[in-house]
Amino acid sequence: MPKLKPSEKKGIYSDLSQNGFPKPKKAHCFQCQKEIWIKFVLPRQEYSQKNDWVYWTGERGKKKICDPCLLEFYHNKPLYWNTVKNLKKRQQIRTYIYHGIIAA
Repeated sequence: MPKLKPSEKKGIYSDLSQNGFPKPKKAHCFQCQKEIWIKFVLPRQEYSQKNDWVYWTGERGKKKICDPCLLEFYHNKPLYWNTVKNLKKRQQIRTYIYHGIIAA
């Protein structure tokens, strides 16, 4: 199959970047309504769950949260402990903050 130029790609291929991988998706934070971009993670072959509220809390829906709001949520310890029940996810969010993956 010949390689198509990005301008020639149609259908499912229209969401691919010039290097052939999916483009970041645009979303809005449910807290502050700020526009955020969700990146595609190549090793997992899916979009990042870092800004996915459902991933952290287990609630239903499709809410997205920006890094500053997630950081503020983390610092509100009583709310954080009551909302994020999974201990592995608590550790993961601490690690992301410590390593600067989640930053204001």
